[in-house]
Amino acid sequence: NLADFENKIWAFKEQQEYSKRDLYLLLLYWLHNIGNRSKYKQDSPLISATFSKQTAIKFASGRNSSNVQYIYNIFLSQTSNCQYIETKNLQGLFESLEINWFEDEHKEVIFQDSIFPHNILSISKIEENEEEIIVNPNLMKIIDNINGFGEDEIRYVTELLKSWGITTNQKNFENRLKKLGYDKFVQDNAGRRSIQDEDGIIHDIGNTKIKE
Repeated sequence: NLADFENKIWAFKEQQEYSKRDLYLLLLYWLHNIGNRSKYKQDSPLISATFSKQTAIKFASGRNSSNVQYIYNIFLSQTSNCQYIETKNLQGLFESLEINWFEDEHKEVIFQDSIFPHNILSISKIEENEEEIIVNPNLMKIIDNINGFGEDEIRYVTELLKSWGITTNQKNFENRLKKLGYDKFVQDNAGRRSIQDEDGIIHDIGNTKIKE
C-alpha cells in the first residue's frame, strides 16, 4: 500500500544518504520509464533514448507517418549538460524497494530536460533503406584542427568529447530559435538548469546532477 511504499522510500533515503532532490529525481526516472502506466508520462521533462539503433528506427517509424526517419546519434559525456541515467542501473535499486520492474528490453538511457548539441555526433536521415549521415559541423571543426587521424588522434578526440563534449558556438541561439517557431528553451550553466518560457521569464530548476 501507499503508506508502506512511502516508509520504504524514506528508509532507503536514510540508508543511501540521498538528498530529497536525489530521491525526487530517481522517482521521476521511474515514473517516466514505466510509460503509459503512469499518467505522468505525457508531462515528463525527461527524454528517452536507446543504445540500439534498430530500436531507435522502430520507434521513429512507429511515430512518424512519413517515409523518412531521423535518428540522432549521440554520445555520453562527463559534462554538466549531459545528465542521464541508464535504465539497467535502476533495476537493482528499485528491486530493493520491492517495486515491480521489467527487463531493459529497449536498452534505454534517459536524459534530463534536453539532449544538448554538445552531445550530438550526427543525424541519420533514413529513407527507403538508404541512410544519409549529417555530421555535426562543430565536430568537423575539431577533426579539421588535428594533424592526421591515427590511433593517437582518435584517442585524443575520444577523450576530448568524453570530458568536454563538442564545443558549440551558441551566439544568436535565441534569435535563431525564435525564427524556427520555438518560444521556450532549456539552459544549462555548469549543471544548474533553467527554463525560459514563452513570455521570456526564466524559471530556475536547480542542480540536475544526481548522486552516483
